Amino acid sequence: MSTIKEGNEIMRKSKIAKSIRRVYNVGKYESLEISVTYEEDVAWEKVQERQDKSQKISNLLLRDFELTRQAAFNNENIGNKSLPQKTNAMKNESVDELGLDSLD
Repeated sequence: MSTIKEGNEIMRKSKIAKSIRRVYNVGKYESLEISVTYEEDVAWEKVQERQDKSQKISNLLLRDFELTRQAAFNNENIGNKSLPQKTNAMKNESVDELGLDSLD
């Protein structure tokens, strides 16, 4: 964490890193590993602001993981295998609906 002074305000800067990794059995002696990692630098004044930005990163990560998982299972090599049920009850929300257009 670093501290930056902008005018009369003191801004803090942190690095937030999050990842999701799942391994799926897709056949006899065959597995598929899906991993998505995010690392972001965020500026914040109050702890709640940092927490809000961290939650937005989590939401982006979950959405990206779900889209990556769907794309992987739609691949022609494993497309005939069944797609596991959705995890974490992800909805088909747009980035705008999630309020994720920016971390600010």
